[in-house]
This record gives sequence, C-alpha cells and structure tokens, in this order.
Amino acid sequence: MARWLNLLWTRFSWSLILFGGSLSAAEAPDILELEVGVGDQCQLGYWTPVRVSVQAGSDAFSGHLELAASDSDGLRAVYSGFPDGDVEIPVGKKQWLTGYVRFGRPDSGLTVRLVADDGVVRERDYSPSRLPEMIRSTVDRVIVIGAELNLEKALNSQQQPVKVVHIADFSSFPDRWYGLEGVRQIMVTTSHPDFLKGLNEARFKALEQWLRLGGEIVICIGSRGEELLSPESYWSRLVPGHFQFVERQWKTSGLEMYAGAKDPIELAAADPGSSQMTVLEGIQGRIEAYDGVGDAGQRPMVIRQLVGFGQVIFVAVDLDRAPFVDWPARLRLLRRISLGEELVGASDSGATAAQVSHFGYRDLSGQLRAALGQFEGVTLVRFYWIVGLLAFYIVLIGPLDYWLLKKWDRFHWSWITFPSIVVGFSLLSLLMSMSFKPQQMHVNQLDIVDYDVQSSQLRGTSWAYVLSPQPRTYDLQIKPKPMETPLDDQLSCLCCWQGLPGNGLGGLSTRSTSTSIKQQYAITLPQQAATLVPGKIQGLPIQDDSCRGLNARWWTNCELDVVSGLYFDRQGVLQGELNNPFSFSLHDCRIYHRNQVYVLEGAVDAGEVLRISNLADYVRATEAYLLRRQLVQRAEAIQSWAQDDFDVPRIVEMLMFHNKAGGPRYTKLAHHYQQFLDMSEQLDWNRVILVGRAKGQGSDLLTNGAVSKDITGRWTYYRLVFPISSAATP
Repeated sequence: MARWLNLLWTRFSWSLILFGGSLSAAEAPDILELEVGVGDQCQLGYWTPVRVSVQAGSDAFSGHLELAASDSDGLRAVYSGFPDGDVEIPVGKKQWLTGYVRFGRPDSGLTVRLVADDGVVRERDYSPSRLPEMIRSTVDRVIVIGAELNLEKALNSQQQPVKVVHIADFSSFPDRWYGLEGVRQIMVTTSHPDFLKGLNEARFKALEQWLRLGGEIVICIGSRGEELLSPESYWSRLVPGHFQFVERQWKTSGLEMYAGAKDPIELAAADPGSSQMTVLEGIQGRIEAYDGVGDAGQRPMVIRQLVGFGQVIFVAVDLDRAPFVDWPARLRLLRRISLGEELVGASDSGATAAQVSHFGYRDLSGQLRAALGQFEGVTLVRFYWIVGLLAFYIVLIGPLDYWLLKKWDRFHWSWITFPSIVVGFSLLSLLMSMSFKPQQMHVNQLDIVDYDVQSSQLRGTSWAYVLSPQPRTYDLQIKPKPMETPLDDQLSCLCCWQGLPGNGLGGLSTRSTSTSIKQQYAITLPQQAATLVPGKIQGLPIQDDSCRGLNARWWTNCELDVVSGLYFDRQGVLQGELNNPFSFSLHDCRIYHRNQVYVLEGAVDAGEVLRISNLADYVRATEAYLLRRQLVQRAEAIQSWAQDDFDVPRIVEMLMFHNKAGGPRYTKLAHHYQQFLDMSEQLDWNRVILVGRAKGQGSDLLTNGAVSKDITGRWTYYRLVFPISSAATP
C-alpha cells in the first residue's frame, strides 16, 4: 500500500511541476508603465505620443503595440503602424514602446494592446481619470526644455490662455514630428548639461521636421556656446549663424530697450560664468536686438530666421541664470522674445471670437467643415424644417382639429381626422426622406499644397468629406499627387479623422456620445521600411445619409525647376521675376507681398515666367483686397464676413491669410485649430507668395483601394514661397 501511495505522490508532484512549467511558458508580457503626452499634457484633436513600458514574460515577446481611443464622433479608433514596428523583447527584459493616438473626446479613455501573430496577448484599459487632463484644441501650447522660466506667467492673458509645460530633458520627447502637433512654440534653455539627456538622432530629426513644417523654436545659448555649436553638434544645424566666441562682458542697453524695461540689467553683480554671451558671425535672418544701441550695438543678441515654413529665434544669453532671474523686466523680455511684435488689437481677438457660438463653431476650421459638408445636387434636411413640421403637426392634431370639430359640431369625426392626420404626416415624412435621400456616395475634397523655394520643403494638407447613401464601412486613403512626376517613394502621408473645435455636435470638447455604433475601425500610420507605406483608414463605419470628414498631412523635400530672381530696387520697390514651376497651369493667381497683392487675370501656364514690373496694373492693398473693400458713394464699404456662407474658395483665402485680414476682428472667428495654414507672418519677411488654383492635382481619395469616382466638389490650391534677395539691384 505504501508503495502505491509513494508512486501516486511522485506522479502528482511531477504533474504539478509540469503544469507549473506550462503556466510559466504561457506567461504573457506585462504592461508596467504608461506615459501619455509631452510633460504629462495632451491636447484634444492633435496627435499625442504614448510611451508604454513592456516587460516580456517567460517567453520572448514578438509583436507590436496598438492603441485605441474615441474620435470626435464617439467611435473607437484603433491606431497601429508605429515607428517601432514589430519588436523583439527577450525573456524577462523591459523595453519602452512609443505609439501615437488622437483623442477626440475628454472622456475618451485609452486602451493599450500588445499584439502577437496569434492575436492580442495583453490588453489594459485606462479610464480618463488615469490620463492627463485634456487641453482644449484652441489653447496655445508651449514646451520649455531645460530650466524652468515661469513662461506661463509671461504669456498668459485673459483673452487667450496658454498652456506651458516644462520638461527637464529629452527623455520623453517624441521621435516623430507629429507628436508635437498643436505645439505653437518650443523654448530650449541650455545652461544645464542634463538638458541633453535622451536626445538622439530620431528625436532631433522630429524637432527639425516639426520646425520646417511650421513650428517655432527659441534657442537660448550663452555660456555653453563653444560646446553646443561645434560643427558636429545638433544645434549648429538650427542656429542662424556660425559660432565665433563666448563674450564675458557685453552691453546691456540693447536688451533693455528691446524689452521696454525701466530697470537696468545688473551685469556687474552677476557671476561672470553665468552671464556670458555667445557671439555668432555670418548671420542669416533678422536681427531684433544687439548688445547695445546705436553705434554701440555691434553683436546680435536676438535673431529670427525663417526655416522652411517655421521660425528659429536665437537668444545669445542664458535667460534662466543671473542677472535675468531677478531682473524686474524678465517677464516682458520673455513675452517679447516668444511673441515678437504683437499686432495691434491682438489682445481682444480671443474675446471677440469667443462671443460667437450660434452657428455651432467658433473657429474658422468649423466653417470650412460646414462648407465641405454641403454637396452639390444633395438637399440636406434642415433642423428647422423638422422643428417646423413637428410644431405644425402638434397644432393640427391638437387645437386646430379640436376647433374645427367644435365649430362643425362633429366631435365624432375625430375617429377619422386623427388617424388621417397621423397617416398623412407619416406619408409626408416618407416622401421627404425618399426625395432628399442621396442615391450614391458623394465626396468633397480640398487640397492646399505649399512649397518653400529656399528650403525645397513641400507640405500638403488635404480634407475629404464623404457622404454615404447607406450604412456601410469604408477603407479610405488619401494618396498625394502634387506633381505629375510620381513621388510615392518620398511622400509621407498621415491620415486621420477631422475634428471640430468646441462643444457643439461632434465637437472635440463634448462629452456626450452622438452615435450608437460600437464598431471599431483602424488607423494605420505611415511607416518607413524598404518602401514607404502610407497611412490609411480601414473599416470606417458611416451611417445612412451621414457624412464623415477626413484630414491628411503629407510632406517631403524635392527640387523644382524654379525661376526666382526677386529683389528691391534702390527706391525699395519689388522687382524681378518668378515662375510657375509645375507642369500644369495655375488659375485665379494672386501674388502676395507685405501689404500688396497682385490680382492676376487669366491662367499662369506651366513654366511661365512672370515679371513683377509688368504687373503694376494689377496691384492692390492686401487688406483692402481680403476685406473686399470698395468705394461706394465716396465712402469705403467693407464686405462683412458671413459665418453662414459656405463659399469654399473664400473660406480658403481667409485660412491662408487670416491675420492679414484683421483676424477675429473681421471674421469674429478664431483660427487656432490648424493655424499653421495662416502665412500672414511670412508676408512681413522678404518673401513673396504665389497662390493659384489647379485642376485635378493635389491628392486622390482611394475608396476600398480604388480612386474614388464620386467627387462632387474639388478644390486644389498651390502656394509657392519665393525669397527676395537682400541686395538692391539697379
């Protein structure tokens, strides 16, 4: 008996060992930590970086990361195709994975999934309370890297709040530029050596690409100029000059005047090692402040330079060290450096725009969305039609029916009149539904293609609005084609849903769910492999007679056959020539420069060269043109901006040069969401912008793998930014 018990015990023990070993072998990888946003901040409607710490189990993990969040319509979108791609994590090892997601609702929450070949091996849901606070899409964001500067106090105003986040180094910095989407400015202080921690080539390329596509960087380099601006340094690629030397003694009057300060900078009381100045030579850009004034000012202190569609501001001292930390005018200096010369009336722009809400949008992008939602040949049922019919139905079935039957003394007829009214209105509703129902898919598409001649930077922004006649799912992809020469292997395209700022129906700030659809759809980001894999949307559900909006941003560098010979003559008048470098004609062309615009008649053919001296008869004042100002009975009349006007070309014109038209003072709308489209500031530099409309270019919308044939409305605009030579030519 003892022998049999011993045998059973031995077999039971081995079974436990084998069973435990099988459990250990099946142990899934674990999600240890989660970091959302930059500096624990994220913004609604913009791409947000998500870093996930993953530890492999007893088996190595081979797979990829997926993220899921709600879009602006409350649908769940699953994001994949991140830069890390498929990863291999050895047994028991930890690794940080980076993904990107767009939050469309404040109460979206986040789902993190680890996916292997055989499916999801680990999934974890994070409620909104476990995520950073969602910043509104119309709030300006500024990132300070390095030492704290108290910049939020310097920039915030009652009308336009600013969110400033401080990060000590680059450890949590995104490795793709779109992780910085929605950030207006990045300010880098360099006095502490630890600020470089985590900086690698991928993160610096993300910073550089974000700058070239329209970002703004402030770089403060004082005492460490020799170290940070060596030829092999990252920062030497961004500063507007070449390092010369570090100066210990410099004049303070230039910065004092620049900041409008009453109190002097006490340079003598500061530690000589902390108050040094980096001197550059071979300056490119606009010098805004010297170390002195008049003839005493010799060395640049504040320099601005355009880089692609963005801007670099170089400050030759360390603003986080003495003598600036205790200087009473420090906040004024920070504000002037960050904002530049503020436009007159800019302080009340936010308040003006915030007063308007009865159209369902407060931002210019909302009016564009409403315009692209109007389809030629399709009559949309208006909300007030339904309200009017319901009101008439209630009056007819109640007081009017009672009054007529009482007048005729035929109350027993109500057995006939009541069902007749119900049936009649039901038939009327059915007839209206059948009459107004679209019979096929309709698409409105808009493309704005920008090309900077000096940097060869090309960027494009596309919108596509799809109206579905019946409930179904779509695979959608925007394929850029800015030129007839294929650029498929060079262009990166990021495609996603289009948001609406505000808390109206479908707005980014609303917390209510406007749809009962529980189906998820997939958004794949562009991937750089052996060949460039473009981003796309798969399985997007669109309800019966409903419209969904898509937005794509795409970019590359390419050389065009450009004729660019613009200069100022001795009288300061613009002269020279420029051309249309494309192989197709541009129509409705306008040439913008400072406060003038040349309104051209006819098309500018492919390769055609325009001489500025031949266009004198077409010149107008920029503001007068944008405001459609005319003389009526010896008085100036301005065409008021109609927020319910859905003229797409007119809205696009305002998107391009909103500030030049007076900004919110004219439109009574803000232009914060997608404000990178506004090139008003470029006109104040030595730049000329040629704007023209093309036919059939820009991009194609692929529906279920094929180019869509259901385009109802199509608008494609090109903007070419030409430099002006600083040297006068006779």
